[in-house]
Amino acid sequence: MQTRIKKLKTKKKDETLSTEPKYFTTNKELLETLGLLLSPKNGVSFRSIFSLTLITSGVFHYSLRVVMDLKELELLSVIKIFHLTCIYLTSSLSAWMVLLNSKHFYVLHSIIRGGFYTYPDGLTNEQALIRSRANLKVFKISKYGPWFFVIGTLGSVLKEPLPYDFEEWYKEYAGWIPFVVNSWPRYVASQLYHLMAAMSAALLGGSICIVFITIAEHLLAQLEILCIEVDRVINLIPRNGDVKSEMVVSSRIRRCIQHHHVILGYFMTFQLYFNIPLFFFLAATSIAMCTMAFLVTDPHSTFGMSVAFLSLFAPEIVFCFCYCTYGQKIADMGEKLKATICRAPWYMQSVPAQKALKMILMRSQRPLMLSASGFKDCSFASFGEIIQTTYTYFNMLQVMRKKGNF
Repeated sequence: MQTRIKKLKTKKKDETLSTEPKYFTTNKELLETLGLLLSPKNGVSFRSIFSLTLITSGVFHYSLRVVMDLKELELLSVIKIFHLTCIYLTSSLSAWMVLLNSKHFYVLHSIIRGGFYTYPDGLTNEQALIRSRANLKVFKISKYGPWFFVIGTLGSVLKEPLPYDFEEWYKEYAGWIPFVVNSWPRYVASQLYHLMAAMSAALLGGSICIVFITIAEHLLAQLEILCIEVDRVINLIPRNGDVKSEMVVSSRIRRCIQHHHVILGYFMTFQLYFNIPLFFFLAATSIAMCTMAFLVTDPHSTFGMSVAFLSLFAPEIVFCFCYCTYGQKIADMGEKLKATICRAPWYMQSVPAQKALKMILMRSQRPLMLSASGFKDCSFASFGEIIQTTYTYFNMLQVMRKKGNF
């Protein structure tokens, strides 16, 4: 059977919406390319070893500079190194956890490509369009998203000045190098590694965020489809004594329950897959943003350093904002499902149908709130708390700097 295609007219150009779930974007190829997906047959691939070794080495690349040359470093340099170490450590640990939890991704991938749940009567045009638009949005984010993280990283890495004096250059360089940089070939070698490690951290961290958005968008689409279906079924009010119509309505409500069951299973797998990475990203965001603000506002910071760290700030804030925003959207859509049932004339249905609807309400009592290992919920409130915590820590550092402790 040929893939069904629907054209959506826009002001800019025609956009092609695929309605076949087996062609939907899950970003499996992105994870495989970056080595963040274990093969069911071969296990760990060379790409996985290379990517994770490179990003893990970046953690030691910066942290060892403090260990080896602490007495020679100024406080501003130490804070700068601490900021970069925090970024690499967060991306590295998250990448490791995503790789080790590959089995959860395969479950999510199969559910998406399987269409979640198939109604005997199929989807309405409105429901099919919701699902296709979500996939189109995911496709665009997957296509252009990595470039955002690459550009942000290049803005930070390429600002490094050329070494007119190698000894002076190394004093300002944040990383540790196992050999003396006293010639241009050694300088090129060190900077090539620096670029590769930085790109690895950006792409791995960015790809995890993109996969998170992918899974969340498909979940939001299914919740909206279920809301439409539940509202449509409840409003099919049978006549008094019409047993056949009551049986048809009860059968359709049972299908909604089955769809809801699949969605809940998908959500739980989603939570297991991103439980620890969310903890690392949200816990480290306050530290990274605080140190970044401290570096940019320091009187001794150069213009180049400020530009570099501001370019790093964009991906950091995007990570945090995306996780909290989509977490809030999922929770809101879960509440919308409950509101759909409560607002509809459920009391006009038969007793068996009312009991079936009660099953959905009972299973919806627990909010669909993504959690970062219990540390924080992914919501707008958590995003506000992170900003507030960052501001508090920053003010504390500012006071200590004014008193001369820094």
